[in-house]
Amino acid sequence: MATDPTTSLPPTELSEIGYRPFSVTAALAIVLAVAGGLAFTSNYLIWIPWAAIACALVALRSIHNAGGELAGRKVALLALFLGALLATASTTRSLTRVWWLEARAQRAGEHWFDLLSEGRLYEAYQLTVEPSLRLPASTDFEAVFAANPESQKGFDKFRSHDIVASLLKASAPIRHEYLRTTIESVDDADSLYLRSCYRLTLPRQDPNTPAERSVDLIFLRTINLQGAEEWRLVSFLQHDDEHPDE
Repeated sequence: MATDPTTSLPPTELSEIGYRPFSVTAALAIVLAVAGGLAFTSNYLIWIPWAAIACALVALRSIHNAGGELAGRKVALLALFLGALLATASTTRSLTRVWWLEARAQRAGEHWFDLLSEGRLYEAYQLTVEPSLRLPASTDFEAVFAANPESQKGFDKFRSHDIVASLLKASAPIRHEYLRTTIESVDDADSLYLRSCYRLTLPRQDPNTPAERSVDLIFLRTINLQGAEEWRLVSFLQHDDEHPDE
């Protein structure tokens, strides 16, 4: 079996023939930099290009301190450039996507409140139903639900929910103020849960009832087979704290 003849030479002879060992850290840096493209596929992998930058900097320092006895400087510089490029691009994409999703969730929440305030209860209820099972907006909902006991039961449960009932019983328009949206969890690349928090100002029905309540609307965002996004209100929770935004 052939062997590398330089492995049997002492360091002094290796130096004489111009051989320099390659920086292991530089090699690791370029591998991480090449793999940095994976950061665009998942937020969990966004650390890869940043790790490439760290390894490249360590490699450059080690090569500098070695006084010319360690090779790999150009590879480390390439890894540093590629890592910085991918880290900046993937981080910017991630932050932009979060902002875009928060804006979309806020729009979905505003639409739900608008439907309730306009008395379009059936359409508001439709937002809580699986998208593939929703009826067209032109449907005669009363007739269809009356003929389907299961659908009517689901609608009655929705209408009697404390939050919905409070909105319907209010003698004056209820003001709602958007506070924030947070991404709760990710099922897969195309499905995630978002929680949008609103502050509702309710007319006092009784002295012991707080005038302000915070309501969390939890949406499930999915991508259908046609590539279009779909939003479903899977839960809404009420909190009677006085400062819901803290």
